[in-house]
Amino acid sequence: MANCGRAIVSRERGRQNRASNQRQPTQPGLTIVVATHDLNFAASLCHSIVMLAEGRVVAAGPTGDTLTSMSIQALYGVVADVYPHHAAGHLTVVPLRRIRRD
Repeated sequence: MANCGRAIVSRERGRQNRASNQRQPTQPGLTIVVATHDLNFAASLCHSIVMLAEGRVVAAGPTGDTLTSMSIQALYGVVADVYPHHAAGHLTVVPLRRIRRD
């Protein structure tokens, strides 16, 4: 797993940038910031995440504590299963259904 300091996960639409080099940084204390809408990508790469909605922080912290069904529902209006995928070695997000918002 690469030593990504933080992923910024946002529900706003826009261009999604992926890290082209996912090697583990060799310098201790090096932080990499990744902005993505792909929750599985963020879970596979990052130790902590910040989830944003309209520029406001919805959730932030260690990936395992922050990337939850509740935070995904708050951010995207989607019911999702979040579970450790042992073969992949990280959390996996499986969207199940949209929640109707008025």
